[in-house]
Amino acid sequence: MIPVSAFVPPLILGAVAMYIGLRGYIRLYLYYVPLSLVIIAALLWLGLGVPPYNNSVIVALLAMGLFLCACFGMGWIIHRFLTRKSRP
Repeated sequence: MIPVSAFVPPLILGAVAMYIGLRGYIRLYLYYVPLSLVIIAALLWLGLGVPPYNNSVIVALLAMGLFLCACFGMGWIIHRFLTRKSRP
């Protein structure tokens, strides 16, 4: 069984991605995603003892990348909704 503490780093990284989206920092996000995926790969490699080129690790990194994109997308949509100008 997967311990609950295993979900803390991805949730923190997702919360940061959503905050970046809420602030509208697209350029910062483009640097943040690769760095986050490298951090998750290092945690998987050190925690599980699995080399990063294993298929399950690649699938986990793809899932994490999609999760970060979804978090940023939600933040960006909320940012656009909150900063839109009302039309008369």
